[in-house]
Amino acid sequence: MKPFRRDFYSIVFITVIFQIVRMIAPYLFGKILDLLISTKGLLTFKSAALVIGGLIGIRILSLIIDYLIDIVLVRLLWKSEQYVSRQTFNKMLQLSLDYHERENTGNKINIVNKGRDKLIDLLATYGWSFQPVVIQLIVSGVLMIFVNWIFGIIFTLSLIPFIINMFKTYQTTHKFREARHNAYETSSGEIGDTLTNITVVKAFAQEDREAKTFSSIWDEIKAFSVKEFRLHMINGFLRSLSIEFMYAVLLIVGIYEIRLGLITVGSLVFLISLTERAYSNIFQLGWIYERAIDASEPVDRVISLLSQKPSIVNSPGALTVDIAGRISFKHVTFAYKKKGVLKNVSFTIPAGSFTALVGKSGSGKTTIAKLLSRYYDPQVGQIVIDGKYNLKDLELDCYRGQTSVVFQDSPVQNRKVWEIISYGAGKVEFSDVKQKVFQAARLAYADEFIAELPQGYQTQIGERGVKLSGGQRQRLAIARSLFPQPKILIMDEPTSHLDIHSESLIQQALKDLSVERSFTKVIIAHRLSTVKNADQILVMEKGKIVEHGTHAQLLAKQGVYAKIVAQNELKG
Repeated sequence: MKPFRRDFYSIVFITVIFQIVRMIAPYLFGKILDLLISTKGLLTFKSAALVIGGLIGIRILSLIIDYLIDIVLVRLLWKSEQYVSRQTFNKMLQLSLDYHERENTGNKINIVNKGRDKLIDLLATYGWSFQPVVIQLIVSGVLMIFVNWIFGIIFTLSLIPFIINMFKTYQTTHKFREARHNAYETSSGEIGDTLTNITVVKAFAQEDREAKTFSSIWDEIKAFSVKEFRLHMINGFLRSLSIEFMYAVLLIVGIYEIRLGLITVGSLVFLISLTERAYSNIFQLGWIYERAIDASEPVDRVISLLSQKPSIVNSPGALTVDIAGRISFKHVTFAYKKKGVLKNVSFTIPAGSFTALVGKSGSGKTTIAKLLSRYYDPQVGQIVIDGKYNLKDLELDCYRGQTSVVFQDSPVQNRKVWEIISYGAGKVEFSDVKQKVFQAARLAYADEFIAELPQGYQTQIGERGVKLSGGQRQRLAIARSLFPQPKILIMDEPTSHLDIHSESLIQQALKDLSVERSFTKVIIAHRLSTVKNADQILVMEKGKIVEHGTHAQLLAKQGVYAKIVAQNELKG
């Protein structure tokens, strides 16, 4: 938390002053008691007025300093919450696609939200509880040794069993605490997964099943919590016994020293007052420690998140260039977690051409699209752009700004229609991009249904585009991909799972785009009407390119492609 170092130091400094000022009152009270005893209760009005005025002044000064601490601490908490929220959100954006495909969305949200909240809670506990308590204990110990070194040493030694017990509690409860927080993440993941797929849950009438699954997770959380709480209670009781015992010892020592004439009654009252405060703070320190270790698990997860590095980054000296759109895969091999997907794949796609990828599910088509978008890097081989640039050497934002992707079920954000289409332009005004938005919508055959929406291009779309049909969402996604006028357009089965009307409109859009030579088109398709218009077709099987050529050439070969067509695996 380097940005807040100054605030931390300010709080520490003001708190030290505050605790010293707070010690003056009991010290003066002890001196007054000694004075009353020595004068047999006879004090002049002037002396009494000075004493009372001094005590009131000290109380007012304490209130002012306490108010200053609150101001600095609240400012620190606001700044910290804003900082952590920004850092975690930015980190999520920076991390590569492999992280997001690996981690459950609900878990990620839980890590960010709970980690941030616990960190802020930890800072608040530090500023308002832990730091004042520790500083007061140090000041109390120093003053005790200054007033009576025997008393001070006994007090200091009494802290040892308490500290040992605290660390023992941490060690014995760690496994339950970790399991509990893992269960919390599972709970968040279950909520996210269920709500994301709520239509499936309702379609199959599985509400009770999901409710029972969620309930069983919370049964686990309860079991871990009870075990952890039981250990805290036992160890807390042992701490209390040790403190009460040492308090009695200090009281006996103090009375004995008065009898020997080593200290005055006023000094003993001052020492007992310090002891009362100190032991009260020690109990509070135990509570603070338990809160801190409970918060440590979510905070550790946030720290772990912030320490992660994206797997796809700019190489040193990354190039910012305008590309033409020529693509070459050279002996590319790729695997997901040791599961081989692509094996020594090589092909070239001329700039401005239309290439179709066909093959059975799992043959590696989508992986090629992801590699070409540089969501992943190949483990072996290289992808060359325009015959001279290794894709790894191109600046990421520059390259992706010149490519567009449409996947099988492309999500659309909960924004206005025109904002979705112009998303690639960044934050802009509608008036500045209106004509480009209209053009992209027309090319995607989306303009007709947009005109029928309540507010047209100003209509707010629901989360994940729930207010639109599947075909409308897909046409909107195609319009979004066309808006930036990319040099490379990648489409992964954009007509899958659509109704006949929507599919025919998108097929027409693809047909129109197939003759457009200003950008390169790579389309994974299951429609013969789309594939047969391609300049070249790459046929994939088990992670390899087994055939390539035009529709007519491949039919003439009577190979894998001809077999796919004959078996009607490519629909008309």
